[in-house]
Amino acid sequence: CLTVVSVGSGRFSVEASQETVRRTIAPGYKTGSRINLERAIRAGDRMGGHFVTGHVDDTGIVDYVHPVGESLELAVSFAPRFDKLVIEKGSIAINGVSLTVNTVHSGRLSVNLVPFTVKETTLGGLGPGDRVNLEFDLIGKFVLKSRGNIGHSDLTVDKLIETGW
Repeated sequence: CLTVVSVGSGRFSVEASQETVRRTIAPGYKTGSRINLERAIRAGDRMGGHFVTGHVDDTGIVDYVHPVGESLELAVSFAPRFDKLVIEKGSIAINGVSLTVNTVHSGRLSVNLVPFTVKETTLGGLGPGDRVNLEFDLIGKFVLKSRGNIGHSDLTVDKLIETGW
């Protein structure tokens, strides 16, 4: 939720809303901070991978980063109220990088960072205690929203039986 307001040679400036400031790690950014950027998909382009909008849901805290073979395992703690949005082998965006969830426990998840991701993003530089932006799975959010709307119906099994169904 950042709006580019000026572009110069090798740099750009953005403005952020109060919602972005409240929900993200943006207040910690300083001139020269490294961030992950990716171009938006254009209508008609081939789509693959995970759906990432860039709209951060909350922040998390890095618990650990451990080498596993040539990759790194990154574990992040988050508010347990988001547990229902994190599933094993589902997707999560951490600091704007779309990743597959390895393991899930209440209020904690882990992902693998392959060497390319470590080299080409800011994630390889994370350490315990670092705050990160989290964008939970978009499709999961839509499914939960639709399930919640169905649950608000006054229709019950007893009412169906009572009316002859």
